[in-house]
Amino acid sequence: MIAGRQQKSLLDSYRASSEPDHGSISLIPQLQEIIAFKQQEITFQNAKHDLIIIKSITHFVAYEQLKMQNHFLEMLTATISHDMRTPLNAILGMGANLQQYVTHPQGIKFHQVLTNSSKLLLFLVNDFLDLFRFKNGKLMKNESLSNFRQQIDELIEIFKIQANQKGLTLVFDCDPSIPEEFTIDIQRIKQVLINLIGNSLKFTFKGSIVVSAKAFYTEDGPVLEMRVCDTGVGIKEEDKRQIFQMFGKLESTAHINTSGVGLGVSICKMIVEALEGTIDLANGCDSMHCLQGKVRSNIERIGTTFCIQVKLKSEEIMKYQEQINISLEQITPILVDYRHDSGSLWHQIVDTNFNGIQCGARKLADQISQGRFENDTLSLVNLVQKYKRKSELQSVEKFIRERSLCPCKERKDILVVDDNVFNLITLQSILHETFKIDSDSAMNGEEAVECVKERQLEVQERPCICGMGSRNYKFIFMDCNMPVMDGLQATGLIKKISPQIFIAALTAYTTDGFEQKCFQAGMDVYLTKPISRDRLLVLKELINIARNA
Repeated sequence: MIAGRQQKSLLDSYRASSEPDHGSISLIPQLQEIIAFKQQEITFQNAKHDLIIIKSITHFVAYEQLKMQNHFLEMLTATISHDMRTPLNAILGMGANLQQYVTHPQGIKFHQVLTNSSKLLLFLVNDFLDLFRFKNGKLMKNESLSNFRQQIDELIEIFKIQANQKGLTLVFDCDPSIPEEFTIDIQRIKQVLINLIGNSLKFTFKGSIVVSAKAFYTEDGPVLEMRVCDTGVGIKEEDKRQIFQMFGKLESTAHINTSGVGLGVSICKMIVEALEGTIDLANGCDSMHCLQGKVRSNIERIGTTFCIQVKLKSEEIMKYQEQINISLEQITPILVDYRHDSGSLWHQIVDTNFNGIQCGARKLADQISQGRFENDTLSLVNLVQKYKRKSELQSVEKFIRERSLCPCKERKDILVVDDNVFNLITLQSILHETFKIDSDSAMNGEEAVECVKERQLEVQERPCICGMGSRNYKFIFMDCNMPVMDGLQATGLIKKISPQIFIAALTAYTTDGFEQKCFQAGMDVYLTKPISRDRLLVLKELINIARNA
C-alpha cells in the first residue's frame, strides 16, 4: 500500500502535468479541477501491489452542470411564458370586448394604444421563447392556411400611431399576385416583420416605411418575397457584415443608438432560415409608395431595405393564378363601359374652390360623392362660397382671440421626451386627465434641446406681458435611453441653457449605479417605468404647475 506522503506526491505530479501553459492564451474558461481516486490491489510477478487510479472528471461534471442549467432555463422560460401569457390573454380578450363600449375619440385612441402595446408584448414573449428553442434545436414550423393580407394589415395598424406621431408614411403594399389565403407560418412571419418595422421606426426620422409583398416563380417553385424599405439613416458597407450578429454595434448608428443592434435582427435571421427561407439586405423596392432616394434621414445613405424570401406551395399559387385569369375575363367589359368623368363641371368647381376650406369639408365631399349637385351647379357654387366665407370668418375670429391673450398663455409648461410613442401618449394623457395640463413632446434628446432653444428665442421675441410666464419650460420628463441623443447628454446641455428647468429621469433601469449617473448628469428626480398617476401626484413641482395653470 502506498503511503500517504507518496500518494500526495503522485497527486502533485498529476496536477503539475495537467496545468495549462500560462505563456499561451487559452480561449477556454478555466474550470475548477475535480479528480477521482480509486485504490485497487493487483498481482504482478507473484507479488501483490497497490494501484492508485487517478481520473479527472472535471469536464464530465461541467457537462452535467451545463445540462442542468439548460434544463433549468427551459423550465424557467416555459414558466415565464405561461405566467406572462395568462394576463396578456385577459388584457387582449377583455380589451376586444371593451372596444364596443368606447365611443369617445380620446378613449378610442387610448384603447388602441393599450391593445397595440399588449400585442407587441405578446410578440416579445414569442421572441424570447424562440431564442431558447433555437438554442436547444426545438424550433418547429407551425404552418396553417392564413389570410396573409388581413393579418399583415392588422400588424401594420399596430405601428400606425407611432408612424403618424413621427410624421412618417407607413404603408403595406400587397401585390395582386399574392393569394387571399395560402399556407404559411404567419405568426413567425409577423414576428420578423415586427422586429424589422420596429427598427425602421427607430432609425427613420422623415419619409416613409414601406412593407411590400409579392409572389413569383423561381426554378425551385413559387416564392413569397417581402421587403421592409425605409428612408432612415442607412447602413455603412463595413457594417453590413455584422448586421445579423446579436448585440452588435454598427458604426453608422453608434452616435444615435446607445443600445446596439440587440436581438431583433439576429432572431429574424434564425426564424427565416428555420422556415427554409432567406433574409438579407437589398437595394430598395418597387413600391410606388416608397420615398427611398427622394427623402433621406442621412445625406450619405438612402435608407435600409431588408428582403425576405420564403417558399410557397405550388398548388395553391397555381390555383390562385387560374382564378385571377377568370376574374379578369369577366370584369374587362365592365371596365370598358364605365366612364368616370373627372372633367365634369362640379369636379372643376371643387378643384378650384375647395382649396383652403376647413369647416364642413367632409360633409360637402359626401354630398358631392352622392351626386346631389350633378344637375344643380348653382347650388354647389353657392354652397362652396358659403363654406369659404364661414371658414374665413372663423379664421378672423381665431386671429382676434389669439392676439388678445398674453403670449405665455399659448406656451406649455411641460415637455415630455421619449422615443416610444406609446409612452409619450400614456404620460401626456395622465398629465391631461389628472392635472388638466397639456404638454409638448419630443422624440429624442436632440429634439428636446431644440425645443428648449426655440422656447428661449420665442420668449425673447414675444415676452410675457401678464407677469405670470416663465423664461422656459418648467418641467421636463426625460427618457434616458433614446436614439440620436440620449437623455443624459440632453440634460447636460439643457441645464447649461436654462438651469432652473426641473428634469425628471424616466428609465426602465433600476440599478443604483444608473440612478447616480442620472443625478450626475443634472437630473432632479429619478422615476422608473412604468409611470402611474399616483407616482406623479407626489411631485410637488408638478402640483405647483397644475395650481398655476
